[in-house]
Amino acid sequence: MMYMRRLRKVSVCMIAAAALILAVAGVGSAQVGGGGNSVGWVFLNVDDLNESLVDAAFNKLPGGMLTWGGHGLVGLGDSRWSIGAWGAGGEAMSEPTDEEEPKTATLALNYAGIMVEYSVVSTPKTNVGLGAVLGGGMASLATKRGMISDFDEALGAASSATVWRPYLLAQPQASIAFPLSKVIDVTITGGYSFFYSPTGWMDGMSFRDSFDGPMKTAGLPFVQLSFSFGPPPMGI
Repeated sequence: MMYMRRLRKVSVCMIAAAALILAVAGVGSAQVGGGGNSVGWVFLNVDDLNESLVDAAFNKLPGGMLTWGGHGLVGLGDSRWSIGAWGAGGEAMSEPTDEEEPKTATLALNYAGIMVEYSVVSTPKTNVGLGAVLGGGMASLATKRGMISDFDEALGAASSATVWRPYLLAQPQASIAFPLSKVIDVTITGGYSFFYSPTGWMDGMSFRDSFDGPMKTAGLPFVQLSFSFGPPPMGI
């Protein structure tokens, strides 16, 4: 399946990145703070949504989602604490159904928040942090049947629909950082994203007309690889 091929590719990339980290660790000094970009993998534990899709003759969503994001952290004085911002987003699509007009469903997640981290271990070669992200985001579900072959069809009868809902986010996480150079760190992060939606699904911005459906709550484990850029430590 397409999901398995993507998972193998992500696994190979993670292993290669880890090997590179171990090979060059110690070139610089792992730091608290900085900012950069990240790539992650979210494990989609959305059984209630998949049940609804199967009941409507769609295929299930894949078991994972590739995400892209970014972050920024600043140290709080001489303490081990740092604070900043974090965000990520991605989407996953079900396999087309085997029929004349194949049906697909696409789930997109975008979320961000304030990140706080405490440096449990801080050495020139390694920085281990425990932290959390508090914020919010949104999920959108787009369903489609058949293919649009010309622009007139795009303006004609709808062959697709999109609904969305907002979420509150609480995300405990742990990370370990290694230096690639005096100004670049590589960080591996793992954690759990807890989502809670205060409303139902919506079509457009009609908050009063929201409706019930799956994914009122969700708990999604994730792993993430980040590159952080910051000034060299003092004295270098």
